[in-house]
Amino acid sequence: MPIIFGLEFVVDRSVQKRFLVKTLVGSMLMLGLAVQQAHAVIPGQWRSDYRVQINGKDTKVVMSQFAAQISAAMPTDLKTGAKVGLNSIGNQGSATVCMTSVVATALATPTSVFNKFVKMNPRCTLVAGQVTGDTVPFTGRCDDPFTYTGNVTGSVRLPNSWSWGSTMEGVGRFPDAVLTGLSIPAQSLVTMKTNVWSSLISKTCQ
Repeated sequence: MPIIFGLEFVVDRSVQKRFLVKTLVGSMLMLGLAVQQAHAVIPGQWRSDYRVQINGKDTKVVMSQFAAQISAAMPTDLKTGAKVGLNSIGNQGSATVCMTSVVATALATPTSVFNKFVKMNPRCTLVAGQVTGDTVPFTGRCDDPFTYTGNVTGSVRLPNSWSWGSTMEGVGRFPDAVLTGLSIPAQSLVTMKTNVWSSLISKTCQ
């Protein structure tokens, strides 16, 4: 029987159990914040939907260039059956790839997906931050004379085996032709934001 300051007291066993359970759950939650989740993506046909905005506005010119760059920068292991293009609206796009079992097995953690994301953005230097659960935050800089030049921040997420996503934003410069098309004065600093969400659409590649 525990003694505190010389006084004896009896601790209710049910209270002890509840305290122990809460402590264990809390410890597990804290551990989950520090350790990245691991689950390899599922092989098959994957689709990525992407969007680029400047000062909150969509631009077909940038989207066309973005689609071309995705095609050019796509790693060799993802080129099988790959298709990249714009949707009917023109301010959003999509890409489909065949994720082989070899590639899928290698993409088992948020960090491994981030490393693949880095290869898809060769004109950007991206540095990963502290991994938290299913998310890898990053900072960096992009130097692309055809689209965006400036600092960036963002994150890559791998919430489960059948989807992953990324966001990236920053304040920098775009070519004057792009800004003019959006009625923005040349040489203006603008806010850029990209969103990509990828998901499994079939366990077999077409």
